[in-house]
Amino acid sequence: MAVLVFFGGFILLLFLWAKIADWWDGRIFRKKLQGLQGRFDELEEVTLQQSEQALKTLDELTAAMQGHEAYQQHLRERRVVSWPATSSRKKYKKSYKRR
Repeated sequence: MAVLVFFGGFILLLFLWAKIADWWDGRIFRKKLQGLQGRFDELEEVTLQQSEQALKTLDELTAAMQGHEAYQQHLRERRVVSWPATSSRKKYKKSYKRR
């Protein structure tokens, strides 16, 4: 009889230990999950900020490129050339040396 009580108590003790271990693991798991959720929220916020900044930069670059294209078109319309063609440049240098 004492042996049955001893083994019964031992089995009850193992069962309670397993329940406490499951509860403790669940508690630790919830803490880790909350920590990971916090990190995920931080990363999501940083990613949103970086993507907004990238869009602003892209808009600025697009505007600058459009301005540059408009300026090039303006130069083409006025037919403004920064320097004459190579053969003309050589002639210009020769004529300048003669002066």
